Amino acid sequence: MGHLIPLIAFILCVVLDAALLPQDAHADSGQSALLFEDDTPLTIEIVAPWRKISRDKKPKPAWAKATLALSDSSASDTNANAIDANANKEPSLKPFNIQVQPRGRSRREKGVCDFPPLWLNFKRSEVAGTIFAGQNKLKLVTHCTKLGNRLREYSDRVHSEYLLYKILNQVTPLSFRVRAVNVTYIEDARRYTHPAFIIEHKTTLAQRSTTTLIKKRYLPEREQNADYAATMSLFAYFAGNTDFSFVRSRGQEDCCHNAVPLLNNDEAFAVPYDFDSTGFVDPPYAAPADELGITEVTTRLYRGYCSHGASLPRAIERFRAIQQDTLRLIEEYEGITKKRRKKLLRFTKRFYQVLDSPKKTQQALTSRCR
Repeated sequence: MGHLIPLIAFILCVVLDAALLPQDAHADSGQSALLFEDDTPLTIEIVAPWRKISRDKKPKPAWAKATLALSDSSASDTNANAIDANANKEPSLKPFNIQVQPRGRSRREKGVCDFPPLWLNFKRSEVAGTIFAGQNKLKLVTHCTKLGNRLREYSDRVHSEYLLYKILNQVTPLSFRVRAVNVTYIEDARRYTHPAFIIEHKTTLAQRSTTTLIKKRYLPEREQNADYAATMSLFAYFAGNTDFSFVRSRGQEDCCHNAVPLLNNDEAFAVPYDFDSTGFVDPPYAAPADELGITEVTTRLYRGYCSHGASLPRAIERFRAIQQDTLRLIEEYEGITKKRRKKLLRFTKRFYQVLDSPKKTQQALTSRCR
């Protein structure tokens, strides 16, 4: 019987993956796939006016000229399985010109982070033949503290958010892929190496899933694929994430808040991103909205819709099917400290304790839908 359990889990994953994918979805092809083909961390150097970039707090910050150099080892994709904050290899390939821009809102507010998340803007003609071939604009998720501050608690948070994306990739291929990066930031004679990771662009996600990007102010839950929406709501509960909306955005922007809406055959799929303010990552600046009735991001709160409730049991089974893979990913990931690993494992196991108890599932999930 013991030999049947892995087989049953595999079959269940295949069936549930099919339910979560838009019809006609296919694997990525072409040059844009190169960057996300494996988990080998890249080693790069970026020369830019970092002090000026860090101080730019304008709502629409300026683009800054920069150069990016890729190491030989990154170009050949030698094996590794963690972001190494202490790596400082000397790139030897010819650098190419890019532009860099601070991005995001909350992390760029005064007193939150000393270093911003970034946009990297490539010229496709310059990156042809490199691991960045086919790319244009990419998000770089960075550390929060000052350049040169290598306290492990800060790098642990970068690693933890990276792991959340990888866990979501286990849940469904209709999710943003990521690539770990060791970045050496250079200005004048100063060199600072920190962990980071790159997020797949939303247009690439849409292309490989044969979906269309949606632009609308409001996305009613009745228009969304119920199985996918229930699964993403359960993932938000797993991550301790309340900083999202699958139906609207903040302010006057297009839908959705920390989710990209995609359309396939008249069904919408809101794909989540931006997991830094979750209980899984647990940064000091994160706090739930007052109206939610919780005070800590490490306190989980289910925010799925009652209209998707019939799909919740299938979402639960999807997470059961990947439980051991998720725990193994955390246990074997080399980038985090032992203290952080224990914290993530405890946080993950508490989630599965809810799924393992019908009473807790009813109290924490079914009865809390909106």
